[in-house]
Amino acid sequence: MKSSLCWIYWIIKWSFILLVIPFAQGLNYIRHHARPIFLSTPQNITVHLGQTAHLKCKIKYLGTKTVQWRKIPNNYPLTIGGLPFSPREEISINHREMDDMVSQWTLVIKGTSTADTGSYECKVSASETLPYIVHLNVLDIPADIEKTIKLEGTEFVSVNQMINLTCNATGVDRAPEHIDWFHNGHIVHQSDPKWQNRLKIVMFQPQVPGRSLISQLIIDLSRSTDQGNYVCRSSEKKTTSLNVHVLNAEKDNIKKRFDNEPSRTSIPDESPQENRESHAAHLTTNCVLLFLSALLAVR
Repeated sequence: MKSSLCWIYWIIKWSFILLVIPFAQGLNYIRHHARPIFLSTPQNITVHLGQTAHLKCKIKYLGTKTVQWRKIPNNYPLTIGGLPFSPREEISINHREMDDMVSQWTLVIKGTSTADTGSYECKVSASETLPYIVHLNVLDIPADIEKTIKLEGTEFVSVNQMINLTCNATGVDRAPEHIDWFHNGHIVHQSDPKWQNRLKIVMFQPQVPGRSLISQLIIDLSRSTDQGNYVCRSSEKKTTSLNVHVLNAEKDNIKKRFDNEPSRTSIPDESPQENRESHAAHLTTNCVLLFLSALLAVR
């Protein structure tokens, strides 16, 4: 029995040595010495002005070699391996390993312009493999993006609390130049004595998506006169509005207590004529009662 197990052990061991190890060594040799092969990816890319372009280059058997991107006919590289060599910050490289033998090198161009239109070459260094060409076409019109405007913020606030409103305006190809604020139909100025030392308007443009302008209106120590309709309007004539209610907590509590009290039934006052008639009838009744009492006393 032990002899049989021993033979099985030696068979497995030598099978591993003779078959598995050479196979693994063969894969390692292929991975590092086989000729690189470009796999199919889109070779005609079209984007709108200002959009981001992704030029993909997928390679099998890259091994220890490096990948370079350049724009034809320029001789200088845009990227070498995982490092960008272009002075433009908008150009970068995205490297991803698909599996042991396939990797993808994507040239990323943000904020494209018509000058970016052309042919781009993905080349493997120190290799006889022909480069892979990707053609980029940048349309001279921005993507079909509508102008939008959105207003959010405080709708209900108690007296002396803060009112905070945020207006986000988006243009088609660039951010609006400015945003105006209106309160009950009148333009809001920080210099207006009504808002003195209470009003602040802050404007900023986010990096993404780059077509938006955000304006924030902040009112400290709100008053009842701050209540009303607030409108924000972009320089591209887009408008939106929001109604703000300033609540007086003390008055609201008194009103609430009054509304919760049980209703009282009121008795309508009689008219003067009805009063006189009622008084006369009362006197007549008294006289009759006195007469009957006297009559009974005499008997």
